Amino acid sequence: MNLASILVLCVGASSLAFSAAANAEVTAVQKGTKLVILGDSINDVIHVEGGGALGKVKVDQGTTPSLVGSFVGVRDITIETGDGNDAVNVSGIEIPGSLKAKLGKGADFLRIDDLHANGTTNRSPFIGGNVDASLGDELGDTFQCEIALATNVVTIGGNLSIRGASNLSIFGGGSSSNTGDRDIYVAKNLSIRAQLAGAMALDDVNVGGTTKFVLGGAADFLEIEDSLFVRGVAMKLGDGNDHVHFISDIECNATLAIDGGGGQDVVEAITNVTVLGKSTIQSVEDPL
Repeated sequence: MNLASILVLCVGASSLAFSAAANAEVTAVQKGTKLVILGDSINDVIHVEGGGALGKVKVDQGTTPSLVGSFVGVRDITIETGDGNDAVNVSGIEIPGSLKAKLGKGADFLRIDDLHANGTTNRSPFIGGNVDASLGDELGDTFQCEIALATNVVTIGGNLSIRGASNLSIFGGGSSSNTGDRDIYVAKNLSIRAQLAGAMALDDVNVGGTTKFVLGGAADFLEIEDSLFVRGVAMKLGDGNDHVHFISDIECNATLAIDGGGGQDVVEAITNVTVLGKSTIQSVEDPL
């Protein structure tokens, strides 16, 4: 079983634990072109779904979704859940601006995908600006950006910044580093920072800017497959016994720098890994 399968099993098991408290209260208010979605201090389950047109958004709450509100003319979305074990699913949205999500204390779950909870048509998510996801750096905090339908893509026109996720999956599910269906496009920079990182998987991710990983003292497992990095890739793995696994069809068109930090670290590549710039690997006991 590869790391991606382990990650799916772990995330699947943890996501079953998310349930909305009976008196959980979610509010959604549009201020001009900005939609602000707020949870409370108990367990929230929030669904944010695209309505099939640019700027059209619907917000539901609960494991059996009930409508919070429907909105048009939305450019930017801000989500703040407060404390509690919160789950936020952002599906098929199409907005010209940015998405910002801040999940507080608790074991939280944030997912961006093309699947609608209510069974409506699956749509490729489009976010024209930045995506800024901030989780609490606690065990169980999970970020996912995934594609289910074979002809869909995820497009992020700005930066993708993820902080505080102990489990992470950015998973397109295509078959090569060539651009095409089932790809996740990040036009600018990708930044991943976590103190308690565990399992992380990137598959069919195309990054137009720089890519940076800054991880803490836990034993980190990072798996990358079928991905393209146009500019430099830098990894600071921190302490702990870390494992970086480049599987296949990976193109890095600039530099690759890996700092293993403390612990017994392993970096391995299976096949078709291309680095066009300078490759620097330090503090790794078993390098490429």
